This record gives sequence, structure tokens and C-alpha cells, in this order.
Amino acid sequence: MKILSPKARHVEGLIQLSQDFAEESEWAREIPIGRISTRERAMSKLFGPKVLVVRVAETESGEMVGYVGVYRNPKAVHVSVLVKAGFRRRGMARQLVEEAFRRLPEGLEVEAWVGAFNEASLAAMPCLGFELGRIIEDRGRIVHIFTRVS
Repeated sequence: MKILSPKARHVEGLIQLSQDFAEESEWAREIPIGRISTRERAMSKLFGPKVLVVRVAETESGEMVGYVGVYRNPKAVHVSVLVKAGFRRRGMARQLVEEAFRRLPEGLEVEAWVGAFNEASLAAMPCLGFELGRIIEDRGRIVHIFTRVS
């Protein structure tokens, strides 16, 4: 497994990773990471102006199986992590997050928004070094906002 900076070839890989994720459950289709369905959206997630750090994981054969992106938004810095189903629970998310955080400026607070329905991610966030900061309602859904300082 290799973790590297994204290349043009990863655009299609991110679209596929997102589509695979969206097929896992109804809620996955409703969150941003499950709606990367166009080249434009994938390019923005990999190379856009809001990108602070993006890393991808690929197999030796070149299949993209994981992604982490840290983005600056008007109100906060957010992280997004996605690992292909067959590669989860092997420490890949931790490797991706650690690799991304090594590249961030020191002292930057990063938020991870996790829907209350996403039990696996809620359990994983503390293992990735995030602490629960607050719980809010966003568009009718309960969202846990975890934070971690680089």
C-alpha cells in the first residue's frame, strides 16, 4: 500500500470510491463524500483552491482505495476521510490522517463532522486523534463535530 499526493489519474479513482461508498447505505448518498460523481467535483476535492492537504492510498496495482482531504472553508478547516469497504479496519484511515496532519501548519484546529447515524465513524474518530467538541443539528440531522489540532 502506498500513500501519496494525488495525481490526475486519481480523479476517476475518487469518483469510483465515492460511488462505492454511496451504494453502502441511504445516508451515504446524502453527505458530500458520497456525492463526488463528476470529474469537476473530484478535481475540486483533489486539487481545488480550498485544499490544504490531500493524500490518497493506492494498492501496488494502482487502485485507489483511500483518501483524506483537509480543506479551508470560510468558517473552519474540515477533514474528510474515505476508505474502500474491503480495506477498512486495517489502520489505513489512521495512516492517511497522520500523513495529512504532518503536512499541516502547527496549531491548526481541524474539524470532522460526523452524522449521528454513522456509528463506525463515530467510533473511529477518537482512534484518529479527534475529540468530540460539540453536537449540533444541521439540516434536520444530528451531527457530532470532532476536533484535532495539528
